[in-house]
Amino acid sequence: MRLEGKNALALALAAEGARVWATDVNPVLLEAFRGVANVTALPLDALDSELEFAFNLNVRSQFWMIQSVLPKMLARVSEGGGKGGASIINMASVAGSVKGLPNRLVYGTTKAAVVGLTKSV
Repeated sequence: MRLEGKNALALALAAEGARVWATDVNPVLLEAFRGVANVTALPLDALDSELEFAFNLNVRSQFWMIQSVLPKMLARVSEGGGKGGASIINMASVAGSVKGLPNRLVYGTTKAAVVGLTKSV
């Protein structure tokens, strides 16, 4: 099989021979995977972690600020006939989007997300 011995996160891939890891915060929901070939089911609470806190602090806070001020900014530009303007400046870091730093996975991940957020607005 083409996927035999590979790791994956999908039942379709398990059916092709991949070893699949199914995770959920609720262990009861994992019971549905009991006996499914090539699937190992383990509980995982990814909701209460350092990443969640850092993402809220470094990314969501900037998103909510943009969301709250952007409509008024666009209205002012529209009222001025497209002249003038304003800027939203988000602070990120070289850690994450430019350079990976040791022991800074969570911080770098959130700062890379800020770069992505800023470029997409």
